[in-house]
Amino acid sequence: MKAKLIFSALLSFSFYLLSSQVPQGFSYQAVARDVDGYPIANKSLKVRLSILTDTTGFKATGAGVYLWEEEFLNVMTNQFGSFTLALGTGTKVGGSLTSFNLIDWSTGPKFAGVKIANPTTYMNMGTSKIWTVPFAMVADNLSGPVKKLSIAGTTTDYGEALFEVKNKDGLVVFAVYPEGVRINIDNGDPTKGVKGGFAIGGFDKSKSTPQDLFVVTNDSIRAYIDSTGAKAVKGGFAIGSFDRTKGGKEQYLRVTRDSVRIYIDDNPTKAVKGGFAIGGFSTAKGTKQYLRVTMDSTRIFTTDSLKGFGVGNLKSGISQSYLKMSPLNYFIGQESGLKTTPGAGDLGKFNSFMGYQAGYNNINGKKNVFIGHQSGLNNNADFNIFIGNESGKANNSGQYNTFLGYQTGLLNTSGNSNTMLGFQAGKNNQTGFQDTYIGYNSGMGLTANSTGNKNVFVGCASGSFHNSGDNNTFVGFSAGSSNQTGASNIFIGNQAGQAETGSFRLYIDITNTASPLLWGDFQNRRVVVNGNSTNNINSRTLFVNGSAGGTGAWWNDSDLRLKKEVETIRDPMQKVLDLRGVTFYWKDSLNRDNTRHLGFIAQEAKDVIPEVVGHSGASYDMQYAPVTALLVEAFKEQHKQMEEYLKTTDDLMKIVKELITKNSELKNEIESLKSVSLNQNK
Repeated sequence: MKAKLIFSALLSFSFYLLSSQVPQGFSYQAVARDVDGYPIANKSLKVRLSILTDTTGFKATGAGVYLWEEEFLNVMTNQFGSFTLALGTGTKVGGSLTSFNLIDWSTGPKFAGVKIANPTTYMNMGTSKIWTVPFAMVADNLSGPVKKLSIAGTTTDYGEALFEVKNKDGLVVFAVYPEGVRINIDNGDPTKGVKGGFAIGGFDKSKSTPQDLFVVTNDSIRAYIDSTGAKAVKGGFAIGSFDRTKGGKEQYLRVTRDSVRIYIDDNPTKAVKGGFAIGGFSTAKGTKQYLRVTMDSTRIFTTDSLKGFGVGNLKSGISQSYLKMSPLNYFIGQESGLKTTPGAGDLGKFNSFMGYQAGYNNINGKKNVFIGHQSGLNNNADFNIFIGNESGKANNSGQYNTFLGYQTGLLNTSGNSNTMLGFQAGKNNQTGFQDTYIGYNSGMGLTANSTGNKNVFVGCASGSFHNSGDNNTFVGFSAGSSNQTGASNIFIGNQAGQAETGSFRLYIDITNTASPLLWGDFQNRRVVVNGNSTNNINSRTLFVNGSAGGTGAWWNDSDLRLKKEVETIRDPMQKVLDLRGVTFYWKDSLNRDNTRHLGFIAQEAKDVIPEVVGHSGASYDMQYAPVTALLVEAFKEQHKQMEEYLKTTDDLMKIVKELITKNSELKNEIESLKSVSLNQNK
């Protein structure tokens, strides 16, 4: 793997003493990285360090004026790719001087150069101008304050440090880079003193002690912000960057009294470490993430299957939850699912509640979905879906219900398997089960004790006052709206059956008329077309209030196999002669047509042909069609009589012909006798 080296010429104050007065040697630290910028961790490298007075051509070819060059073999990087060497203690491999201590630090500028081989071929990594080290190397002792300390680097590698401070173990505590500062805090000693960690503070001449503004320790990071209302627009705490080509600054993190903002680069080519993350680590298990925010996702990781993730507040010392999410339940809204207690098996698990006090009193109920203010407030049952403010609010033990809309199923307590959709649909139902109410106020119920079962109401205000009847089907706006206790009704159409209060009725129409297009009585198996029971005074199975017709004949069953005691009509001619055909008008011109009709009078016909006359109460009716059988038999009887008359006539005609013939013969004989008598008289 090709490597590059980011190195720092450390003006460390931990020198390697080669004499009793002037230290000869100083510490160098570098970080080796691969071509992708990742540290080359735990690897063995070869390194050459040098002191030069002229660095012309060093980066390209390794040229320059060398005073000293030394080599270090088997240099091991740590887990961060970092390694530390003491310049002046390596094996000499070049330079004009025979010994490191012959370098005259007091004359002219000096430069430190670095080359690295991974694994064999050396690469020229760059140089940096040495300022502070010569000052230390030429001074036997330094006492008193330093008025000004300047450090300048000549390398183009921004990973090379300009200034470093190390602790007694040779570990970097503070480092300054061309575009950054690195502070490393000891996190291995929990007994560190009160001055441990890193702090930025301020002081007021009127106060005896400084005031902390920013403190970083092993176990916390704290920023203290002035909360006075007169603070400048730059108040608060911010982390950002700047770009020389833009002239402006970019904020990454900003914390003020009234807001916290985090800005993340949304460049899709950012490294895998991009975004924002909060995590922890364990030496045994490695790094763990708790919160991660990137351009395309936000992820929260928890280790407790019950506690999960939550948002809440404290009011008078009482915890109030706004958001609580775990693998078992999802609760969003103040006090939603507050009392839910997961138990054995599925008890109290797999619920999703959203809204103020949604599912508030639910303890053991499982696999419910409640969305809306106080939806499912008192629920402790299973498999319910309540969506809408106060939907299913009173439900306690009812299961398998689906309520959708404001106050749908509001008072349902134990009703099961109901489906209610629409504003206040099924609002007053308490124990009714297997009901389906769809539409504004459909099945709302007149009082708060509705118990109807197995009803289907579809349409705005359909069955809106219905309380206790079962097995009804109302389809259409306000269909059956006044029916409170009726059962087994079917009303179809706009306002169909709106005023009907009974049971076992059929209404099909588009108005609230009492005489619908189709009216039925399921209990007595009767149907009226264009009317109702008042029209069907004789309780016919099918009654048409008006004319009826069609393109085909009306068929009646007439199979001999269906009949018994079959006899020919007796005295049909006399019966026909006894019937009286009449013309008439109906008295009820509102419900019947007002044209002139032909027919019979039932009271008269019943004495002649009672078989076709019936009555319901005091009203008579008769069947006209069977009269044709009487007419047929009467015609046959008359036909027989006519045949007998014709036969008698034929016989009479023969006699007449014989009489005429005889009369003609007698006339001839008389004429002959007259002729003889005349002849004799002459």
